[in-house]
Amino acid sequence: MGRGRSTCTHHRGKHHQLQFKIANYYASPAHPQTNGQTEAVKKVIKHTLKAKLEAKKGGWADKLPEVLWAYRTTVRSSTGETPFALAFGTEAVIPAETTFTSPRVQLYSPEHNIDMLQQNLDELEEIRDAAQVRNSAYQQRAARYYNSHVRERRFQLGDLVLRRVSPNTKDKSSGSLADKWEGPYIIKRIVGHGAYMITRPEGSLVPRPCNAQYLKIFYP
Repeated sequence: MGRGRSTCTHHRGKHHQLQFKIANYYASPAHPQTNGQTEAVKKVIKHTLKAKLEAKKGGWADKLPEVLWAYRTTVRSSTGETPFALAFGTEAVIPAETTFTSPRVQLYSPEHNIDMLQQNLDELEEIRDAAQVRNSAYQQRAARYYNSHVRERRFQLGDLVLRRVSPNTKDKSSGSLADKWEGPYIIKRIVGHGAYMITRPEGSLVPRPCNAQYLKIFYP
């Protein structure tokens, strides 16, 4: 079970899989067909952490609880529900409601609350099914929008571009919160089929061609 080609894809690995009946599953992002939803959630959490931490990437553990709380109590456009409600059948009382006393806090009744919680649990499966239908429709709309707007990236000689950070060049100290792009670089030569030779600002040539999907225009 892994994220890419390094996991049991050579002949010996496949032999052991067959011999010991080991099922090999590939997960996103290398194989988004198996675990794309998990990767999408991780992407949102990482983006929020980066926005909160800025350059202080080492403090992510202190910020993680509040980021997770914010994610779990925010309505997702894909499902129309909060992750908390889909898990427990009711909405969480957020700190702002206790500070400014929302109507449901003012009207709280222990007896009535127990009845409502039981009713919510009885309806939970139906709510989850409806959320799944909305999520499927949302994904179809997103796919149609992407397919209608996607276009091949083209660059001209002399363009300033950023290159997607590779595992070999990423800042290991920042872990998964490290910057995703590096540069700027300069388009030196058009190789063809969406590939370009690029140079560093001081003029040294990057030895291998870079595919356009790993480049984007740099705006100074």
